[in-house]
Amino acid sequence: MFKRYHNGDYIDSPKSYYHKNSTNHFHIELIECIHPCTIINGSRIIMLNQYDIVLSRNFRHLKIINGPNRNCIYHFGTDIVYPEPLNDYMIGNSPIIHDLMNEQVHTLTYITFNHLDDLICHHYLMNIRIFNAKLNEPIIEFQNQRLWGLLFTELLRHYESKISKFDSDFPSSNIKHASKISKSGSIMSYIRQHNGNVTLNSVATHFKYEPAYFSRLCNNLFETNFSGIRTEIRMEAASDMLQLTAKNIDEISAEVGYKNTSSFIKQFTQNCGITPLNFRKKYHK
Repeated sequence: MFKRYHNGDYIDSPKSYYHKNSTNHFHIELIECIHPCTIINGSRIIMLNQYDIVLSRNFRHLKIINGPNRNCIYHFGTDIVYPEPLNDYMIGNSPIIHDLMNEQVHTLTYITFNHLDDLICHHYLMNIRIFNAKLNEPIIEFQNQRLWGLLFTELLRHYESKISKFDSDFPSSNIKHASKISKSGSIMSYIRQHNGNVTLNSVATHFKYEPAYFSRLCNNLFETNFSGIRTEIRMEAASDMLQLTAKNIDEISAEVGYKNTSSFIKQFTQNCGITPLNFRKKYHK
């Protein structure tokens, strides 16, 4: 599957692809950003730079905004065949893909890859696009599967520096046996979904941990305490709202969990080096 989208379009997988898994196949999709744009799904915001890639089981009703009036997103989909050497490429190298493939929830989850400026992944995708028109030929299907395998091995090379935990929505609350990066990503996704307006106890309860253990886990995963990662996510959420909404500073302050606006302004200025008002002016000239 291959489709193009431009500003104002909605990205939707064909319904025939929803949960299209069997004992022999696993369906997976990705979108590649061709021109910088923003994608929204409800309250979720993904800000993409050129050549960023978002990986998911299925994409549902994502709207493209702030993009050029020309093709800015390419959408690819494929069925991974079992048993296949390709599966070894994906799972052997990739605990994060393993976790995504074995996730049982039916809501939108996705992993965003950035820092792909060497264009290796882009060139693999352009070759996959060429093969897409000829997939009725068995030898082309064989080559296509190998290209997808090469693409995933490249995405997963040094993947910890390529995966954007802020712009990803990792799978579930059942993370005790997940990989380290899935654990950290799922925790960040949950805090991000609540704009940082959470407590250590509430997040620990959601993930079925004792608060004291969860506090130590955060230090191990993030090399900072829970308060530090929550503040980082609050500032990221506030930055998105300042850029993409008309909400006033008081509203944003409350949404990210600050009881008074002056504390929020002080924290934002300290973290971002600019006041919230001046930050907004910078993006709305």
